[in-house]
Amino acid sequence: MSAFAKVGIIALIDEIRHYQEDRERDELTKLLAVYLSEERLAWAKMFPDEFYKQIYRLRGWPYPAGVKRTPLVGKITNEIVYEKLPTGVLGELRKRNAVIPTKKT
Repeated sequence: MSAFAKVGIIALIDEIRHYQEDRERDELTKLLAVYLSEERLAWAKMFPDEFYKQIYRLRGWPYPAGVKRTPLVGKITNEIVYEKLPTGVLGELRKRNAVIPTKKT
């Protein structure tokens, strides 16, 4: 929905400024594709299920039926993947993807 809104705003601005004649015929379609892929990227899996199945197998743990995994799996993922990246990358990822705690009522 937000991708359509972004493209709509751009089209509206072009219309007001009379730029719509200057842009290519399919330019807004290309722009929409970019915005849609950005939104899809936010929901894409970083690692395939097989990656996590192997972590559970190597630890001797039963693999859970649902999506819910033990937080220890996240710690293991950080150790074997993200800590191998250049200094500061993991800290920046944690800052950008901070989890906001929810209040329990």
